[in-house]
Amino acid sequence: MILRAVKRAYDLHSEKYPHIYWKIDLHGVCFHSNYRSHEYEWINESVLEALTEIQKCEHSKIILWSSCYPAEQVRIIKFFADHGIKVDFFNENPLFSNTEYGCFDKKFYFSILIDDKAGFDPHEDWSLITEFLKCRNNC
Repeated sequence: MILRAVKRAYDLHSEKYPHIYWKIDLHGVCFHSNYRSHEYEWINESVLEALTEIQKCEHSKIILWSSCYPAEQVRIIKFFADHGIKVDFFNENPLFSNTEYGCFDKKFYFSILIDDKAGFDPHEDWSLITEFLKCRNNC
């Protein structure tokens, strides 16, 4: 299921859609859900490997989304940076404006949704994304 969304986003990449926006939930997707501030642990090594492949594509934008408070967001962005991952935005996409048919004031635009509540399985799906992107980035 997730690969269908990823392939579609890459197929739609064009002048009209110059970026691929990855909207990525944190807890239960990237991190273990321990419900403690300041403690981050990757669910598995596949998370970091996939995030590394995502950012290899210059058109990809990583948007983290979570209900954590702004001070925690800063710590999380630093945690990602300390692992070599650049976070482009947190809970927003200021690059995508309203159009004549879409209002993005409250629901920001994204190309790919990575969320355990949307069916994403971090124990299987990160590896599938990595395999797809490695082939796409290197083929």
